[in-house]
Amino acid sequence: HVAHLARAAKFACSVRGEHVKGAKLSYGTALLSMLPLERPLSVTFAPSLPTPSKGFVLATIAWPGHPTLEADVVSVHLDFARKKVRRRQVADLIGRLERRGRPLILMGDFNCQWTDEESPLQTVAEKLELRAYRPEAEDMVTFPKLKKRLDWILISRELEFARYEIVPDRVSDHLGVVCDVKVAKKD
Repeated sequence: HVAHLARAAKFACSVRGEHVKGAKLSYGTALLSMLPLERPLSVTFAPSLPTPSKGFVLATIAWPGHPTLEADVVSVHLDFARKKVRRRQVADLIGRLERRGRPLILMGDFNCQWTDEESPLQTVAEKLELRAYRPEAEDMVTFPKLKKRLDWILISRELEFARYEIVPDRVSDHLGVVCDVKVAKKD
């Protein structure tokens, strides 16, 4: 599916991480990009039975127009059923990303809201020094069934949001999130 979507949408590059395979299932996380995705990595979180495994994919991009700037881009999917498992997955994610030393774009289905008690989303943002677009906004629902914002894009301080929107087209039980990110102006 990922390769098909990349071709159909005219993305030159894609990376797929398979986090579940078996019992007639095969799914994971992916990145689609017009820029080359360098040094791709797929990580499957520790099993969390009875829910299927989750994980993330990571790749590095060279920032257009900035010859010395590279950024890490991550697509993540956290457990939907248990806060404890999400917290453990976020700790793993932080441990793998915190020392990379590059600006970071972290996006995906976090299965939690910014305002949740002990929010894993706030934890990852704080520990990795990331920020979200209008984190407490109530008009940015991405999971209509529960009227919640579960899907997020977080960025490093070296970057800023130029545009951010929730796409109303329904292609799954979640709505898409699209944003343009640019290098932040230096003070």
